[in-house]
Amino acid sequence: MRKKAMKIIIAGGKTGGHLFPGIAIAQALLRIDPRTGILFVGTGEEFETTTLNRYGFAHTGINVSGIKGKGVLGKLLALAKIPVSLFQALFIINRFKPDLVMGVGGYSSGPVVLAARLWGAMTAIQEQNSIPGITNRILSRFCHVVFTSFKTTRGLSHRAVTIHTGNPVRREEGRGAIASFRDPAPPEEGRGVTAPFRDPAPPEEGRGVTAPFRDPAPREEGRGVTAPFRDPAPREEGRGGTAPFKDPAPPEEGRGGTAPFKDPDRFNLLVTGGSQGAHSINLAVLGAVERLADPDAFSIVHQTGRNDEKEVADRYRAMGIKATARAFFDDMPGLMAGADLIISRAGAGSISEITAMGKPSLLIPYPYAADDHQRFNAKELADRGACRMILDKDLTPEGLQEIIELSINNPDKLRSMGGVAKDMSMPDADRAIAETCLAMAREQGI
Repeated sequence: MRKKAMKIIIAGGKTGGHLFPGIAIAQALLRIDPRTGILFVGTGEEFETTTLNRYGFAHTGINVSGIKGKGVLGKLLALAKIPVSLFQALFIINRFKPDLVMGVGGYSSGPVVLAARLWGAMTAIQEQNSIPGITNRILSRFCHVVFTSFKTTRGLSHRAVTIHTGNPVRREEGRGAIASFRDPAPPEEGRGVTAPFRDPAPPEEGRGVTAPFRDPAPREEGRGVTAPFRDPAPREEGRGGTAPFKDPAPPEEGRGGTAPFKDPDRFNLLVTGGSQGAHSINLAVLGAVERLADPDAFSIVHQTGRNDEKEVADRYRAMGIKATARAFFDDMPGLMAGADLIISRAGAGSISEITAMGKPSLLIPYPYAADDHQRFNAKELADRGACRMILDKDLTPEGLQEIIELSINNPDKLRSMGGVAKDMSMPDADRAIAETCLAMAREQGI
């Protein structure tokens, strides 16, 4: 008898560090069983919605705010939203009827995982950092399983059942290479948050799916994407993924594709402050590039964040440097593939992609990260020689120029650093998490 298709909610997001691991898990679930129904629940903010639309995943949002770092009034308002967000989460769960709810961090995951526990669904959380945020510290007390990215993760409940899997990284379907599935087409009508968890398959006996989520059209054989994301085009041979992830167009310069900015005649430098950019890194890099002895020897791709995009692009243009500066790049893993050195914050998502690629890096931890977790993330690599680390307070244009010049003149050191980084990677984290989640959902436990 064929096993029934599972339905899974992935809760959390807001930043790429939380959202992209969730997307990687969702992709792995669909590779294992394309019939799997997946719904993302987050804050509904623009970064989440545009990213999930691009990847073709159904999503919805709840009204929730973070507490940490707020003033007294902000904390009171955030606390007042908790009952509302919990009710919204229970409503979503009762209608979607998931077999398992996975929290990937961020404050929106708290009410959804708690509601799932109250509702009786299996629950799990995925912790990307070496020190969990407040939401996952609380959720670890009562969720069924915690998947950790670092062996040294600390701060979870002593009662938590933990499985060390590494941090899941997006990968290109059917090719095994790490990349993002950029969908260059504009979102089709119905791909946004409206009707976000419609189930195109007739409900299985006993599942009780309510009418608003049912689509009278039968599910296409072997497809796990809900009807609003259905693409009538056949799947490309050998890709193994669903059609919405197909990228038939050649990549735009600096965006998709393999090593899109690799210049064999130059030293390829990739700079990123994460999905939201980093002002201190932007200024230090610009100052360092101005001081380089031979700037023509470099090709630079720089993810600036929205606020600094124009200033950084204008400065590079004025210097006559071969550089591409944008607020955000859709295919960061593809860009990493072409880099000789990566300058980056030390979020868990960035570190996972760097190690999976086996790339040398200079990590500059975000100084205001909760519990200084980025410093501990970077230290894990620096202590083993997998990266160089410099604290934000010590970051200067002169010091950064020296590191860049040393890097271009010591290719053997870079190769060694990249090799150690590669040895630290756990490239099958996405599959390990997906398989465990499906087993939990089917057996009501591991």
